[in-house]
This record gives sequence, C-alpha cells and structure tokens, in this order.
Amino acid sequence: MNAMQMSFTPPVERLARRMFPGQVATKLVAPEPYEHDTCTLEGHELRIIEQGRTDSPDSTSLYVPSIGLIVAGDVVYNQCRMYVGDTTPESRKSWIEHLDRLAALNPTIVVAGHKKPGAPDSPSAIQDTKRYLEDFDRVQKTAMSDQDLFDQMTVLYPNWVANQSWLMFGFPEV
Repeated sequence: MNAMQMSFTPPVERLARRMFPGQVATKLVAPEPYEHDTCTLEGHELRIIEQGRTDSPDSTSLYVPSIGLIVAGDVVYNQCRMYVGDTTPESRKSWIEHLDRLAALNPTIVVAGHKKPGAPDSPSAIQDTKRYLEDFDRVQKTAMSDQDLFDQMTVLYPNWVANQSWLMFGFPEV
C-alpha cells in the first residue's frame, strides 16, 4: 500500500510527466488495495498472485485458470530489455523463483508487463525472462566494466527492444 501511494506524490508525478510527455492523465487517483486473493469476473475466477520484488517492489500477477491466462505485470518481460538497475543477486534469484511458480501453472497465454510491439503473448516469455536474469548474473560476474556488461547483454539479446543502459544500471540523476 505504501509503495502504491508513493507513486502518486508530486515528485513522482512530475518525473512521470517528464518521461512520458502528454501520456499521463491530468488528475491521478490512487487505487485502493484489494483485500482478497480471488475475485470473479463474468463467471471466471481471477487469482491475484503476490510476487514480491521483481523489477519493482510488490509485483503482482493475475491468473485466470479457466482460460490459462496470466497477466504478469512486471514479473515477465517479452523480448524487451529488463530493468535490473535496482536488483541484487538475491532479488534476481527470488524473481526467478516467482517465474518458476508462474510456469508451474502451465499457462496458455502470458501477457508480459513489458513487451516488444507485436511479440506474441506466449508462455515462452516466462522462460525467456528467466534466461535473461540468469545470463545477467553470469555476465555480471566477469564483466570488466558496466559498458562491457551492457555490450555483452546486447550481444546475447540483439533483437530485444529498449536498448538503454539505465535499464541495467538504474536511472540517471534527475
């Protein structure tokens, strides 16, 4: 709840407006937390899966068992370079465990929180996200510099979109 409310403070709103000009509503209303882990929509059970820290604190996914759908939020990326700038080896390991839990649901459709335009909403995005995190951990151990790490990840994932170094090293000072 606190993290959600922090997203609606004036400094964060100003940053969002600078980063996404013309795309942020003029009046923002903070959502209220939902106190249950399931709800029903048009006769379908929706399961809320709290997943903790991924690329941001308190990530959540939504699972619709009747149609094999996972709306994965920030837990899954689909052919898009991942924001790992605020992660640690321990948090990436936990992130991978969350991915394994989603994969164990055997979904047929996975909607990633970050996606290359036109990429299919395929369950393979779960394994691709996991592989990216594992590759990042492996390459980070031997990279000679941040630039070397960035370059090696770019070689490993040449067709993934969002080729900004801040995704690996955090946001620049604003």
